[in-house]
Amino acid sequence: ASGLPVSFLATGPVVQNGDSLRITGAGNVTVTALQHGNENYEADTVQQTFIVKKASQLITFPTVAPKLKIETATLNATASTGLPVNYAVVSGGATIFNNNQIKFTTEGLVVVKAIQAGNNNYDTASAEQTILVLGLGSLKEGVDIKIYPNPTPGPLKITLQHKKDRNYSFILFDKTGRQVATANILQGQTTTEVNFNLSGLRNDLYFLNVTDGVDKTMRIIVKY
Repeated sequence: ASGLPVSFLATGPVVQNGDSLRITGAGNVTVTALQHGNENYEADTVQQTFIVKKASQLITFPTVAPKLKIETATLNATASTGLPVNYAVVSGGATIFNNNQIKFTTEGLVVVKAIQAGNNNYDTASAEQTILVLGLGSLKEGVDIKIYPNPTPGPLKITLQHKKDRNYSFILFDKTGRQVATANILQGQTTTEVNFNLSGLRNDLYFLNVTDGVDKTMRIIVKY
């Protein structure tokens, strides 16, 4: 109100340059405004504190193509911050070794999580992917299904034979390991059929994984 000059003092994760502040990290920043007064006005100070939140980060987790059970794979996730990424097996038969290598112990679906734990300035971030693991020889047949037509120009009907009162999951993968179609039949539902339309997909080989939570079946689908 006096029009006298005001100076500032900042504490916390900031660098002060005159009246400007540059944030250097997360935490509490306190700014004090000071006016020292003169022969006509008393000195006064006003203080304000604000919170600088941790910044977010993004995990990029390149898809792992379907693997044979006897193979290993390299996991190549990266964090947008450049901080190191760790891995954990969420479900399925596999183990992590040498930091970013994965070894498979059973065929089927393996879910892997890439984790960056964060630090004082960045929040934790994670990303998951599902890897299709194939056995040697014939593909595993645990869930009795009928597929028509296969090869297919697009329409694909999958019918459960001898359906049990379980939750069924149907996932179709391309050769890079990307999920291109999914469906579910829930416990208690009477339907026995799932229909996929592959017309928009390129002509190639695809891998169908069907599981009821106990048994599983994998089939190769040919799109022409």
